[in-house]
Amino acid sequence: MTQLTGNLQGTNQADQFLGSVSASSSSGNLLTAGVLDASIETFAGDDQVEGEAIVAFLSSPDTSSLDLRIQADGILSSKILTGEGADVVSAAGTVTVFRTLLRSQVQAYGISSSTVLTGEGADVVSAAGTITLNLVSLETTPTAFGLANSMVDLGQGDDYIAASGELTAPLEFRSAARAYGVFQSAMLGGGGKDTIAINATSSLSANASSSPGDGLAYGIASSAVDGGDEDDAITIFAKSISFGGNSSSYGVFQASVTGGGGNDAIAISSLSSGSFSNSFDSSKEFTSTSYGLFQSLVASGDGDDALAIEAVSSLGESFSQKDTILAYGVASSTVDSGDGNDEIQVSASTSTELDSRNDSSSYGVFQARVTGGRGNDAIAVNSVNLSPASISSSGRPDTDALAYGVASSTMDGGDGNDEITASGSSTARGAKSIGYGVFAASVLGGSGNDVITVSGSGNGVNSGGFSGGFGSGVGYGVANGSVDGGSGNDTIAITGTGSGSGAGGGTASNSRGQGVYQAAITGGSGNDVMTITGIGTEGQQFDTNAGYGVLEGSVDGGEGDDQITIAGQGITTGNLFDRFAFVGSALSYGISNGLLLGGAGNDTIAVSAFSRGVQTFIPPTSYGLSNARIEGGAGDDSISINSHSEGFGSTTSYGMFESSVAGGSGNDIISVSSTASTSSFAVGYPGEITSYAVFRSSIDGGEGDDSISTDAIQDSLITGGSGNDFFNTGSGSGTIDGGTGIDRIKLDFFDATTMTLLMSNGAIEITRRSIGSLSAANAWTQKIFNVEQFTIGAQTYSSTQLVEQFAIA
Repeated sequence: MTQLTGNLQGTNQADQFLGSVSASSSSGNLLTAGVLDASIETFAGDDQVEGEAIVAFLSSPDTSSLDLRIQADGILSSKILTGEGADVVSAAGTVTVFRTLLRSQVQAYGISSSTVLTGEGADVVSAAGTITLNLVSLETTPTAFGLANSMVDLGQGDDYIAASGELTAPLEFRSAARAYGVFQSAMLGGGGKDTIAINATSSLSANASSSPGDGLAYGIASSAVDGGDEDDAITIFAKSISFGGNSSSYGVFQASVTGGGGNDAIAISSLSSGSFSNSFDSSKEFTSTSYGLFQSLVASGDGDDALAIEAVSSLGESFSQKDTILAYGVASSTVDSGDGNDEIQVSASTSTELDSRNDSSSYGVFQARVTGGRGNDAIAVNSVNLSPASISSSGRPDTDALAYGVASSTMDGGDGNDEITASGSSTARGAKSIGYGVFAASVLGGSGNDVITVSGSGNGVNSGGFSGGFGSGVGYGVANGSVDGGSGNDTIAITGTGSGSGAGGGTASNSRGQGVYQAAITGGSGNDVMTITGIGTEGQQFDTNAGYGVLEGSVDGGEGDDQITIAGQGITTGNLFDRFAFVGSALSYGISNGLLLGGAGNDTIAVSAFSRGVQTFIPPTSYGLSNARIEGGAGDDSISINSHSEGFGSTTSYGMFESSVAGGSGNDIISVSSTASTSSFAVGYPGEITSYAVFRSSIDGGEGDDSISTDAIQDSLITGGSGNDFFNTGSGSGTIDGGTGIDRIKLDFFDATTMTLLMSNGAIEITRRSIGSLSAANAWTQKIFNVEQFTIGAQTYSSTQLVEQFAIA
């Protein structure tokens, strides 16, 4: 075993330079390197350079108070130049420590403070730093490095490079620990089809009586990795596992990864996992955090590239008062795949096994920018938060389980026919479970025929038992953000789903699904298809289930013949006890406090609300539009609004509630309907139905030959505008104004036995009388202005003929 040092030169043949050192001690410092302060040049040929250092330290009782240094370097402070040929450079620093070392520094390096230049050829470079700790307690932080403070340039050729930092404490351990694959270094693949593999692992254990050890792992940190031209494969993995302490892992930390030209494949993943050290010690609070990218850059360059970035954070069994579990796929970073037909996948997931007061959050993309560039790109961001179990029978309503697909970020598909997906899904037992597809972020399709799909779901599950278990599930498709399809025939689908379940007898859940909340959705120019859905469902006892298609947001189809569909659904599923509980509600809104613009073109707009309830105290209620406005814009538009409620006991439905619809110029078709149904299933509560198609609202057909159809109206104004318009507006109080043109209205609802008809101040007035058992509350008057033709059944009348036929003298 010999250490290599000084100036060493090879030949044009296959040379070998082997430096290997092994040392052990039980009382003093241990610092050694396989290759130290060396300059090695091998020239041409298939050469081999190896540096290996192995250190073993077995402490004795009198060393526990000493300041010692234990360090092994494979290659340290050296320069390696191999020249042409299929060269192999390997470096390994290995440290094994037994027993206690209170203030000792323990480090292992594969390659440190060195330069490796391999030249042309299919070269292989590996650097590994490994530390194993047994029954050790340190006041310092042991650290393992694969490549540190160094540069590796593989030059031309199909090269392979691997860097690994690994720290393992299989027995009782009482300290923080770190592992780095690449630290403050540059790794250059050069020309050729290169393979780069980087790994960092920190795995710590403790027994029930020991203090926890905190683990950290960094795939690359403060470094640059460049695959160079041609088709490169770059894999970066960081894993931190701490049994009894905090755990953090970073795939890429304050660093850059570039693929260069070629069809590159870049995979970055981070795994952090923690667990308890004392089964029933509730004083311990743990944190598990995982980042795929943090304050970093990934740029794959031009070519058809594939990028996959993943962060996973989990917590095993814990009985603490409040643990924290976090996962970030891409955070405070930039991902740019360049020109080409690229695929970008980003995922973040958090999970817990058994807990009582945990906060967990997963972020696919957070405070970052993801860009596909020119080409037909596929970008998918997925965030999952899973907390399946709770030991608390009463649940934990003060605890949040959050999942964000894209948050406080920008995702841009660029030019081309792109597919963009963003989803956030959270499931938690006995807690607030909230999922966001897009939150305070922008999604841009760019020019081209893009497909954009956004979904957010929250599933709150009761914590179990007959008498307890709070579960609240809320899902937002897009909240406080924007989606813009850009130019082209785009397809945009947005869904927010909230579900919550109770088990009866005191359980509670509140589910709410919002497709769009305080956000702007734009189709841009082109014939776009836009679908927005909000669903609140599966709630049972003491529940509120609300679905909003659009709440306090806007939807703009832009120029083109667009198809826009918006739906809200609120559904209470019920259980055995529902007929006796009389508590719970189902609410649905197509658009509430929002704006929908069809833009120029022949648009098709459909808005609906559907509610189904099983309890009787709070009736299921649906609103197609509530304090909202629809503008069809120029063109022959079709606008339909529908609302339906059903359940046991009373039900309420409004097609339009204090809202307005304007068809704009063109021959528009506008229809509004409202229906409700009930059942006598609920004991002691007869069903009462309230249903209005247009309530305290207005409809304006605008210029053109329009057709306006509604069910019952109440205190509303319906205007045809200029053109030959047709009205089938139904009964109820309000004003119908045909405007200019030859207009016709259908009056099939007219009943001479309960209604009166007369001409007053140039208007036809139809009044429903209060007679017999008919209460005054149901009396109404409808005034009809500027309408030339009136149809009842198969007969059409002029205003004069109508009055002559039906007016009461």
